[in-house]
Amino acid sequence: MVQDPVRERAPGRLSQGAAGRATDRARHRLPDQTGIFALVTVYVAITINFFLFRVLPGTAVTDLSRVPHASPQLKHALTVEFGLDKPKWEQYLIYLKNLLHGNMGISFAYQQPVSHLLIQDLKNTIPMVTVGTVAAIVIGIITGVLSAWRRGRPPTTSAPTRRSSSTRSRPSGWA
Repeated sequence: MVQDPVRERAPGRLSQGAAGRATDRARHRLPDQTGIFALVTVYVAITINFFLFRVLPGTAVTDLSRVPHASPQLKHALTVEFGLDKPKWEQYLIYLKNLLHGNMGISFAYQQPVSHLLIQDLKNTIPMVTVGTVAAIVIGIITGVLSAWRRGRPPTTSAPTRRSSSTRSRPSGWA
């Protein structure tokens, strides 16, 4: 009886067809996993943000530096208005619901909705980030083309250039 060498394989190794199918499955699953990981990361950041301000001493009402002589009645009214009189779990659920609806509350300093203030600031930030990103891409492409064109000549073969290239290409935790 002659055995087919293609069917014989080392234990734990995938055949070419199985390896290809596993790669295809991983390729199709990756965007889903990346999206789920991003959502979990955002959820963890939101949760840490909520509990960080609840764990620290004081509250928004007790630390009213703008109203140093606030009466107990005003402090109580603000505690009820901000929902700080409710249990932490209920505050957390309200916090999540408000975030999902885009309600980020009222700024203490400007007495305006925070979302309006963020939109105003983004009108200045987005153009600056866009210009910086485009400039970085253009400079990177130009220097990359020049380095490739002058490959093997002194500016690209010097020790500082090699050292810089090797340390800049590593992840930040490795350097």
